Amino acid sequence: MHKLPVLFILLFFVVPGYAQVNPFISLGGGYDYNLNKYYDENNYTGFEGHSDFNAGLHLGTTLGKRIRFRTSVNYAQFTYGRNPMNEQLYISESTMRISNINLNPMLDGCLFLSDKFNLYLYAGYRFEWVVDSYEESIVRETGKTKDTRYIDRNYTTFNNGPLGGIILKYKAGKHLAFTFEPGFTYFLKEFYYQNDGNLQRISANIGIEWQFLVSKPKKKTDVPAL
Repeated sequence: MHKLPVLFILLFFVVPGYAQVNPFISLGGGYDYNLNKYYDENNYTGFEGHSDFNAGLHLGTTLGKRIRFRTSVNYAQFTYGRNPMNEQLYISESTMRISNINLNPMLDGCLFLSDKFNLYLYAGYRFEWVVDSYEESIVRETGKTKDTRYIDRNYTTFNNGPLGGIILKYKAGKHLAFTFEPGFTYFLKEFYYQNDGNLQRISANIGIEWQFLVSKPKKKTDVPAL
């Protein structure tokens, strides 16, 4: 597994020597839908939560017109919780917020190219670390919230897996572009060992991209008239 980031690093630095390259930077984020975040415990009903999102920075380089390498660093947050089935308990609902940092090397291939629109298919790999968690509960009698520790904290603190999707890019100028990027990540581990399946993530992101035009297009050589 450790060979994957090494491979992407080698591709990022070696391949550009054989092609016309232009670096780019982009900022983006959007909505996530995470599957298999939590599970039903005895006397409790689990729910998936609703404030799942990500935001991050992408650095990359183009290789000619149709191939790009990029790496993103993202903050990803998701929530889940549980409701007690016993209505006489002190707490009526508990919600857990999980904060993650992930590193994502990716390769993009252009399927459609025009003056204004590009359509890319991308594939890569996600490395994700849990960096913080916060639990909040609703007190049944007062309806107020308070910090608590009722939800199981025996979750996976590092997970990883393949990701892929498409990028629709609209070029607003010579350097500036806007992107829409739906994607899917299949993690190789369960978030909790009690889960029925591995953690999975569906994302829909929007972004703004700036390209630095370093390489100049080759000029046509005039053929002298005979």
